[in-house]
Amino acid sequence: MYNERKKRIQQRKEREKEQRRCEIITTAMDFFISKGFNETTMEDIALKASLSKGTLYNYFDSKDDLYLAVATRATRRLNDSYETTDLTSKSEFQCILSKGYTTYEFSKKYPKLYMIASEIRKEPVYLNMYKKVIERKPLNRNETEMNVETQRYQQLVFKPIKEAIDKKIIRDDLDPRFLTFALTSLTGGLIDILRNFHTLYESIGINTDDIFELVFEWVAEGIKTKRKEEK
Repeated sequence: MYNERKKRIQQRKEREKEQRRCEIITTAMDFFISKGFNETTMEDIALKASLSKGTLYNYFDSKDDLYLAVATRATRRLNDSYETTDLTSKSEFQCILSKGYTTYEFSKKYPKLYMIASEIRKEPVYLNMYKKVIERKPLNRNETEMNVETQRYQQLVFKPIKEAIDKKIIRDDLDPRFLTFALTSLTGGLIDILRNFHTLYESIGINTDDIFELVFEWVAEGIKTKRKEEK
């Protein structure tokens, strides 16, 4: 009975610790969204979370490490949006392009979350994690969770592309991994441009939704399998 009681107490402590970690991430996300990474301090987060700064460092090694955890949550939300998109009435070819459209809609509905999920890939903390993955070095918890979401994201895009190439729905002279990176890079770059120049475009009567749709029409024509008479 003593061992069982001890086990339950330990489990309760672990749940409380995990809950506190989640609360810290939520608090940090609010600050990073409202003030930005550079203007946010660990003191800000600790005070808002009713914790000492020292306690904060028991959960996260640095502000960069905490930012990685926040970006992981944002990336998870983006990945979830892919998986909850209704594709029942879409063709396999449309399913491929739907990832780009879903990303675009997410960036409009949750601009700050999208920015965090997107910008993290430029940060040293993410690049260092990616280097450790390539070199097969051990990852800490936050790096591990971000790597899981990164791999999940790539698979969500890669799988329909690979299946479409195998079925010759799209060009089979393109490597699926190459096409995955090409499409995700195009989508991210296009969203950044449309976001940065949205006000200018709208002021001269150009709808950014129309630009996105036109570009993806060009992409569709470029990757679909050509009929023999078209070659």
